[in-house]
Amino acid sequence: MSETVSLTAAQSVAVTAEKKRVWELDFLRGVLILLVIFDHFLSVTSEVFGGQDYGALTAFARAYVVLPARWVVIDFVRILFVLAAGVSTQFSRNNFRRGLEVLGVAGIMTGGTAMLKYTGVTPDLSIMWFGILHALGLYMLLTALLRKLKMPKWGYLAAAAPLIIAGSLFLYFKVPLETNSAVLSVLFYNARLDLAWTDFYPILPGLGWFLLGYFAGLKLYNEKKSLFPKLEGASWIKFMGRHTLFFYIVPSALLTGVFTLLKFLI
Repeated sequence: MSETVSLTAAQSVAVTAEKKRVWELDFLRGVLILLVIFDHFLSVTSEVFGGQDYGALTAFARAYVVLPARWVVIDFVRILFVLAAGVSTQFSRNNFRRGLEVLGVAGIMTGGTAMLKYTGVTPDLSIMWFGILHALGLYMLLTALLRKLKMPKWGYLAAAAPLIIAGSLFLYFKVPLETNSAVLSVLFYNARLDLAWTDFYPILPGLGWFLLGYFAGLKLYNEKKSLFPKLEGASWIKFMGRHTLFFYIVPSALLTGVFTLLKFLI
């Protein structure tokens, strides 16, 4: 009897938690993570197999990674991803802890990609020196600090605009950054360093987009309720959206491992 009561209570808590979720954010993140997985699949295929031809898949992957349209889509996905992360920050109880967790995972990815490259296992693999996860972790920590300092809502919007403009000048309009400083190159995009954009994400203008998303979350989701009627179905997409960190890391790591093994076996 007690087990039945406990099970019923647990199910009730799960249903309540599900009802409280803002499904449109989960759905958006789920769609974005599917696009990320698709891009990672082809980019890993191209990097692991390099110039070797193993059929139509590797040929398509090599052609895909140099498509100009790919960079446009990647940038659009990244902006939406950062905006959605900013909005979601409104719902987090402890952004400081979330930021540290994301930075920890990002550090593991940096170490893993560096090890694979420098040991010669996958010499063509790009090292993720400072990717979008590194940036998001820092954004979360900064937002946690600003919340602690009781920054007014409009302050986030006021800060977002100049940060987006300043970062865009270097990233999109290619304003030259006349320095090889690692610190400035993390803050702004530095074309002189010839870093792979897929594995390097400058702090600006991303921080501006994140703060803009956080401001939108404060204004639109003040009551922390969905703005749209519940979407029936597509539960697997929403599931992926609830666990974006897992689906961002694990498929890419598995693909790299499996493809590296296949390369030595073929």
